[in-house]
Amino acid sequence: LDEPLSVGIGINTGIALVGNTGSSVKMKYGPMGPPVNAASRIAGAVKQLGVPVVVSDMTREKLGDQFATRRLCRGRLIGINQPLDLFELYGRDPSEDWCKFRDTYERALELYESQEWEQTTQTVNQLLTDTEHRFDAASLNLLAQAVECLRSPPAEFDPIVHFTEK
Repeated sequence: LDEPLSVGIGINTGIALVGNTGSSVKMKYGPMGPPVNAASRIAGAVKQLGVPVVVSDMTREKLGDQFATRRLCRGRLIGINQPLDLFELYGRDPSEDWCKFRDTYERALELYESQEWEQTTQTVNQLLTDTEHRFDAASLNLLAQAVECLRSPPAEFDPIVHFTEK
């Protein structure tokens, strides 16, 4: 391959069942239950969020400070009743530049959720002028959401991102 492999992974934490399903003709062994369904839906949201690994708030809580994460949004996934906070899983020992980038993004997200859309666009613009992070899909999505709110202020604001793909 001449191109890098692009993989999207969604991780959730919870108690699941594991076992055989099916019939004597066709059997499948695997995990089942709401946490597994949520992980599958998180994996489906990876492409829209534009990062390779996304974890739920439950997983983020279990990770503690072992890995660097960036809160991407609060999202409603197809087939999941409660919205989840979704985080980019970055890794161990992030660079100082990445930490500044994360902190600025999370500040912009807080501004957006507080309906401070003009300040959101100004804060996200700082991220997009940085050549290393200029095409960060999460930042571009947040900017688009804030611009839409400025263009046509919603009667009732809902900061939750609604994912439409499985």
